[in-house]
Amino acid sequence: VIESYDELQGGFIWDWVDQGILTKNESGEYFWAYGGDLGGENFQNDMNFCNNGLVNPDRSIHPSLREVKKVYQNIKFKFKDLLSNEVVISNKYDFENLNKFYFEWEVLKNGNKISEGKINNFDLSPDKSKIIKLDLPKMDYENEYFLNIYAKKKEQEALIPSNHIVAYEQFFIHGKKAIQNMKLDKSIIKIYRNKTTVNLKGQNFNIIFDKKNGMITEIDYGNGNIILQGIKPNFWRAPTDNDYGFYMPDTLKKWKKASTDQILEKFKFKNFKKEGVDVISKYFLPSIKGYVEVRYRINTNGKIDISSTLTNISSKLPMLPKFGTNFIINENYNNVKWYGRGPHENYQDRKTSSLLGIYELNVSDMYYPYIRPQENGNRTDTRWLTMTDSEGEGIIIET
Repeated sequence: VIESYDELQGGFIWDWVDQGILTKNESGEYFWAYGGDLGGENFQNDMNFCNNGLVNPDRSIHPSLREVKKVYQNIKFKFKDLLSNEVVISNKYDFENLNKFYFEWEVLKNGNKISEGKINNFDLSPDKSKIIKLDLPKMDYENEYFLNIYAKKKEQEALIPSNHIVAYEQFFIHGKKAIQNMKLDKSIIKIYRNKTTVNLKGQNFNIIFDKKNGMITEIDYGNGNIILQGIKPNFWRAPTDNDYGFYMPDTLKKWKKASTDQILEKFKFKNFKKEGVDVISKYFLPSIKGYVEVRYRINTNGKIDISSTLTNISSKLPMLPKFGTNFIINENYNNVKWYGRGPHENYQDRKTSSLLGIYELNVSDMYYPYIRPQENGNRTDTRWLTMTDSEGEGIIIET
């Protein structure tokens, strides 16, 4: 929108740097102090409002700085179509020729690189555009393909090192999200039940439900129980700074209560023999006077398909902060690999800097320590996620 109108300017960043003061707490731990932390909590102060920059007080970066860089880039890319395999490169600098940069491109198939290329010599004056033709590989429709293109600095200049990525873009170019189809085990799931549990035992797995709360208490694929806390419907997330501006914790508190106060109304299961077992847990949510139903389909391989459905929900309820399920797995599964946007955190309204690809991190590296604790670590458009231990054993979650 800004680039479409000569008269329109923006967006303007409020602060560059967080203005916190390095301080020790009573336990000797360092933290960045803000308004009210240094003995003035009873006097007028702006709390953490001085900490809304793009870098921390020590100039280490916030994830949002990566988004600013992406939005502000002065080299633009546009993919025309697969018939021509052409990309339009536009120079939005006022004085810089693009001959100071070289361009690299790659094609990803389901997140894996299958083709790449490089353009070393490129000349383009300010406010001009040029079409380049790429030698793209053959593609089928049963997998999804993305084109990534990068503009990199040829030589070091001032604070910018050589080979630094100055601009980049990603385009979906063909296919569809691949679906992993597994052949079902021909054996039938055996069901054992008593007063408190329902035990579903397959050839290579054991899954136990608690009849009192309708939740899974054990998922064992041969290496012990991987789950510490069962799958539970969730409608809440940690508030951000801006959420407090419209009193979100109070305005939407019914949904927070709905995430914790859930009364089991119905628990039943049905054996479909060769297709697996269906388990349904339906809960009444007193805070919103509605219901949520969680349906589990366990196939003969031990794969669990989960769907959650809200019913009897009043249109007068406040907006829903989040809708999903929460569960906790064994802390030994601390290696994370996913196919989605990354590697840094991203959200529905802050994800253009995060390209779809396959990334790996430790669980602790998924977290970002904002000076004031809040929602963090999200990854959008995730196709699949694995969490494994040091031996490579673990689980895969697919959407």
